[in-house]
Amino acid sequence: MATVDWPLPCRHKPILDSVREEAPNLLRRIQFEEGADRVRRTASRKPHIYRAEFECTPAERAVLRRWVYEDVDAGRQWFNLEAWVDGGYQWIEARIVPASDETLYEATPERQDMMRISLSYEVRELPRLGDDDYLCALVGGPDSLAIWAAELDAAIDIGLLAAMEGV
Repeated sequence: MATVDWPLPCRHKPILDSVREEAPNLLRRIQFEEGADRVRRTASRKPHIYRAEFECTPAERAVLRRWVYEDVDAGRQWFNLEAWVDGGYQWIEARIVPASDETLYEATPERQDMMRISLSYEVRELPRLGDDDYLCALVGGPDSLAIWAAELDAAIDIGLLAAMEGV
């Protein structure tokens, strides 16, 4: 794991409805005038990109700004972040991805005492679904997948309640 942690308190986990995952394309497709397309694998693994929003006070934004430019070197260094992955908050290793060539992240005033930070980050390696859960979902068919999904939903509800109680 990285040695630097996300600087804001745990109540600043990403706003759930703002989290977007961009799964990487590991293939290159070449189309021919005749015949089937040729598909080649370009990599075995690439980072997943997440886009998320965080709420913070102006004072916490000042902490975040210093942390971004000094502790993680404007996105060059990896850091630890508790993020929403596969139905629950998990600690992951991430690195900031610039919003554009000119912008590292965006901060928008939401109210006089609250800012909304829009930030993109890449995840070095996502936690892997365990073999038992994976096989259960595949072998058991739609019924066991529905049971597994219901158990996951229940775990999400418990996690959301715990997160709300920590606010």
